Amino acid sequence: MAKSDPSNSNKHKQQSVVLVPADTPGVTIRRMLSVGGFDDAPHGHGQIEFKNVRVPVSNIVLGEGRGFEVVQGRLGPGRIHHAMRSVGAAEKALEYFLARIQDPTKKPFGELLSKHGSMLER
Repeated sequence: MAKSDPSNSNKHKQQSVVLVPADTPGVTIRRMLSVGGFDDAPHGHGQIEFKNVRVPVSNIVLGEGRGFEVVQGRLGPGRIHHAMRSVGAAEKALEYFLARIQDPTKKPFGELLSKHGSMLER
């Protein structure tokens, strides 16, 4: 995504999405990044440098000034995906917590953790 028309009075029409093949001269992948603890290299997120890169105008997705529209269309499903992952992580955390407070090897002062007031308040 790049600012293609900064003088456009409609701030949602100032950006365009441009497809740039990774093997284009001037494109350098500096490093891959993990996101949320997940490492999807070499297909995930990365730090990419563009230096004097040239691509044809036909590489603009949907046309000039439609970048915001393109990106919003992609972000919607991503938000749902990340929300589902968060719910799953919370469910797993609850499972671990419940298992821990019922663990017979964890008996401070001779009682299960589930019998202690601080655990009951959680």
